[in-house]
Order: sequence, then structure tokens, then C-alpha cells
Amino acid sequence: MGSPLPLLAALLILGGLFWALLEVVTPPPLAKVTSGRADFDLCASARETDCVIDGDTLRVGGQTIRLSDAHAPEIFDPECPLEEQLGRRAARRLADLASGRPFSLEATPGADEDLYGRKLRVLTRDNRSLGASLIFEGLASEKDRSWCPA
Repeated sequence: MGSPLPLLAALLILGGLFWALLEVVTPPPLAKVTSGRADFDLCASARETDCVIDGDTLRVGGQTIRLSDAHAPEIFDPECPLEEQLGRRAARRLADLASGRPFSLEATPGADEDLYGRKLRVLTRDNRSLGASLIFEGLASEKDRSWCPA
């Protein structure tokens, strides 16, 4: 009976060729970062492609984006008048922060969309999160919370 080494060597070579071929035909993963530049204002209609919906949601190129690293007060269904007032300030500030200069939308690991189909992204400029800027300015928080006095 002959040595099993030539057969083993042939199997190893074929296996290596298979994995090399698999790498060539496997498409690369989708880009994690999208870059853009736009002038943002508050959305006046659902047809606008680049606008701010509220303090943590905007539309970029027609795609609705939810900031994954900041939670702003609600404008459309607030618990109290103070929440609506803060929410409007947050929305105007997000429009100011996002406008005029290049920005990036970075995918959130493990979560591409929320329950409403909005893309979850971190909006950055010069490697700094604009959501973190809103949090620093007191116009958003890291976690969902009540903005109304107890």
C-alpha cells in the first residue's frame, strides 16, 4: 500500500485553492462610512432630501437617519411644553452643526436600522460626533430620558 502523503498534499493544495477562490468571489462588506456635505434646515415636507426632522433625526439624500449616540427631546409627541421647547432647540442646533462642511455617517455595529426603518448612524465631522456635541450642550442625552420636571 502506498504512502498517504501525496494524497494529503493534494487535498491541502486543493483546499487552499478553494479558500483563495472563495475570497476572490466573495463581495466586500458594505462600506461602514458614508460621507457627504449639505445645507440643512428643518424639514417642511416629507419630500425634502436634506433636512432635520428633530434633534436626533435627519434626512440625508432622502434617507432617514437616526443618530445612534444621542437622544434628543421630542417635538412631535412631547410629554410637556419644556420638552417640545428643548426639542426645537436641539433640532435647530443639529441643522447648524450638520450644515455646510463635509461630514460622515458611520454605521452602528450590530444595529443597522431601528424599528421605524431609520438608519442608525453616528454623524461625525473632523472625527467628532455631532450627537456628542448635542449632549455636551445639554440638548440631548446618551440614553432616552424624561425632559419634564417631576
